[in-house]
Amino acid sequence: MLIEQHASWLALNNVVGCPNNCIYCFLKQRGCSPEIICSPQKAVEHLLNSELYRKDIPICIMPNTDAFATPSNKKQLFLVCQALKKQSIPNLITVITKRKVTQQDCTYIAGFRKRGLNICIYVSYSGLEAEFEKGIRQKNSLEAVETMKNLKKHHIPCVHYWRPLLPQNTDIKTLQTVLNVVKKYCIGSCMTGLKLYPYMNCRAYWPDAQKLFDKGINPECFVPKGSFNKVVKLAAKANYRVFVDNVCILSDMQKMPCKYGIYNSHRCRKYNLCSDEQRQRCGQFYDFKQPCQIQMNKNYSLSEILEVAKQQKVSIMNQKVNKSSYWQSSFTNDEWLEL
Repeated sequence: MLIEQHASWLALNNVVGCPNNCIYCFLKQRGCSPEIICSPQKAVEHLLNSELYRKDIPICIMPNTDAFATPSNKKQLFLVCQALKKQSIPNLITVITKRKVTQQDCTYIAGFRKRGLNICIYVSYSGLEAEFEKGIRQKNSLEAVETMKNLKKHHIPCVHYWRPLLPQNTDIKTLQTVLNVVKKYCIGSCMTGLKLYPYMNCRAYWPDAQKLFDKGINPECFVPKGSFNKVVKLAAKANYRVFVDNVCILSDMQKMPCKYGIYNSHRCRKYNLCSDEQRQRCGQFYDFKQPCQIQMNKNYSLSEILEVAKQQKVSIMNQKVNKSSYWQSSFTNDEWLEL
């Protein structure tokens, strides 16, 4: 769909298809050429006319591709930014990539930011070997690392996507290597495991997860046992922020409380290393000592569930919600499964 409600943001999918060819990709076709499905101007028009649009929700541009993977993608991205700027929208704008954001790209992004468009970049860096991610290196060097350096140089906010956590990249040495890089350039990391869909198969690299999925077990994501704990321990020691809930780091960037009922829950206290200022914002918004939770048994849409969470100041459990949103929807359905 052109406009999609994810748990963390609205997705604007004017380009679909990614050439990066990562074996764990959630897109139905890996290693395919990006296809423009809507002009940037029409895409922004559809966004602003969507019943899902609100001025306080982050917008993620082109998450069904890699916005920096091809020259055409970059052109479409910057034209969308231009159209958004023309409309003077106040929303936080996010773009996800694991490819190289050049110095020239950073100049364009910084220019938009100076003119009032609040853009941040999510850089996906997993620590996995080249066999898992085939199209994201130049001369055996990860483009994502160069991207983080360039963003830092141009004072562009950079969030690290620590995903997917698999058995192959969750040993202490690999986790420490990744942390040593990202803590120098990023404002924080959002970590997640492997989300599976029926058209995916991880039998070659994580057979235990595939066996459970084949039996009908479909959590928010599969995570190697203890890996979240290891990341949090390493990050806390380095005084670096990590999160399992993307909405928390987004709220922190927007200087507003996170309104999805996560505050003071177990995952809030243990797995979201927020700043003291952010915890104070959330504490002022909520008036409970322990988080409240309600069970919704009807088949509501994700956008309806999120709206209830914000209006009622509760967290939601709903086993019937459509689990089609990859980006951090675990606070509305089953949580992760460690194995």
